[in-house]
Amino acid sequence: TKISAVDEIKDKVAQIGCELDPSGDYHVSVAGHGMAGGMATVLGYFLASDPAFQSASAVRVFSFASSRIGDVNFQNSFRHLEISGRILHARFTNSHDLSFLPLFSLSENWMLCGFYKVSHSRFRSS
Repeated sequence: TKISAVDEIKDKVAQIGCELDPSGDYHVSVAGHGMAGGMATVLGYFLASDPAFQSASAVRVFSFASSRIGDVNFQNSFRHLEISGRILHARFTNSHDLSFLPLFSLSENWMLCGFYKVSHSRFRSS
């Protein structure tokens, strides 16, 4: 059977964490830029919600110039992990950055694969 990339990464993080501190008291930080920032956010979510990482400190996620990700359910679940102290997320953006956008849209406000809605009105010509 084939395991997912997230499960493979979780297994590797747990293995390295136990090598660094057998008691399980270690820190996990995930970072990414652009689309990798979105993937870092998803990975941080899965690590923070996994019971195998409960003895480790809060998962720290640093995302740079990445789009917002997830639907309302993901955002609510992510917020719950933040409030409960399981995840800390720092999202760095520049007000003039253009996030990943497809080359087409279906309407003024569109949704791509259930991800965060982006409005064209936020772009202004200089």
